[in-house]
Amino acid sequence: MPETPPAVHVAVSPLPFSPDGDGVNDLLQIRMEAQSLLPLDRWTLDIVDPRGNPFVSFGGRGAPDRFITWNGLSDSGELVQSAEDYTAVLRVSDTRGNRAEMSATIPIDILVMREGDRLRIRIPSIQFAPNTPDLFDVDREDLDRNLATLRRLAVILERYPDRRILIEGHAAHVFWQESTAQERAQRAEEERSRLAPLSRARAEEVRQALIILGIDRDRMQIQGLGGTRPVVPHSDRQNVWKNRRVEFILER
Repeated sequence: MPETPPAVHVAVSPLPFSPDGDGVNDLLQIRMEAQSLLPLDRWTLDIVDPRGNPFVSFGGRGAPDRFITWNGLSDSGELVQSAEDYTAVLRVSDTRGNRAEMSATIPIDILVMREGDRLRIRIPSIQFAPNTPDLFDVDREDLDRNLATLRRLAVILERYPDRRILIEGHAAHVFWQESTAQERAQRAEEERSRLAPLSRARAEEVRQALIILGIDRDRMQIQGLGGTRPVVPHSDRQNVWKNRRVEFILER
């Protein structure tokens, strides 16, 4: 019997993917192909987040569907994060157990989410040097990504010249348990002495970078919120990276 594994291919478009409801690139087309000398037994398509955690999965028996249309939501209904790379991994196996897989990168654009008359941009991918507001003293890969993200952000902000911009810095707690009075005190002290001032300094660093990129200083205000407004519980160590973020609220 043949021992040659199946041949697979996966491709995604349009890129970057931008599921923010504005009618432009809101749906991702995932094209899958598989060829095999033996009948195919099953297939899975797993999309994982930037940290390699499962995000959404599809699958079935036999050959994979030729196309899947994805709206950017996870199995639990969570939307992808702005300016991050997700990965689609196609795996197939034949009736003899031969397996093959291929992956494709899904870059996410900066998402502009409407909240009534306000617009909100949430970016967890801007990297700072540890325990500092410095977004330039990072390794080369993070620096290149920071610059690309900030340039793209400046282009998007220029689309809304009549809106004021509030830049919010957010952080994640190290002391996330609150089962004892001592732990609650540690968390309060961490918030007061470290996270609130650090998140404000990081918001200011981003503002200065945007000024260099041509955004009017007078349009922008900053705020440091530390770890007071997490998007996931600080105890969720798998997803706590989403709490370390910079948000941009655009108001008239």
